[in-house]
Amino acid sequence: TVAGLPWAETVEDDLDEIVAEAGGDHTTLMAFEAAHALREEYEHHAELLSAGLRSYLAEARDITAADARAAAERIEYARRAWSAQTAGVDVVLTPAVTGEAPGIASTGDPWFCRAWTALHVPVIALPLATSARGLPLGVQLVAGAGRDDLLLDAASRLMHVPAAG
Repeated sequence: TVAGLPWAETVEDDLDEIVAEAGGDHTTLMAFEAAHALREEYEHHAELLSAGLRSYLAEARDITAADARAAAERIEYARRAWSAQTAGVDVVLTPAVTGEAPGIASTGDPWFCRAWTALHVPVIALPLATSARGLPLGVQLVAGAGRDDLLLDAASRLMHVPAAG
């Protein structure tokens, strides 16, 4: 069991590579699809797009259909691998971001969310701590596909655990 959480236990996993690759492949697919969805706007009205979006689309146009297909195939493999690796696990606890909340101008780097989107699994972010500056520090709970009930139950339990003092 985990200290302070008698209903939880830790298990060793080997999921880092699966998650990292799924996140990277999601980034590739998202960029490829954005370049195609916004092709008309980019080609005929680029001056109306923000500099950041123009730059993103310019780079995304270099992604080929073959690159996108390969990314989609790797994601499908990652979905099966995630499902197999987590078959006996209710939820997985992961970081939500690399550090404290960046402030009101941004939600921060979405890297830690991309893999879960690619894997089609439910996830919830919880602000369980604060930084030295008083800003939220979050974690994510991730469950298997279709296991939203387990995810919400675990999140509720975790949010009611008294803070360590």
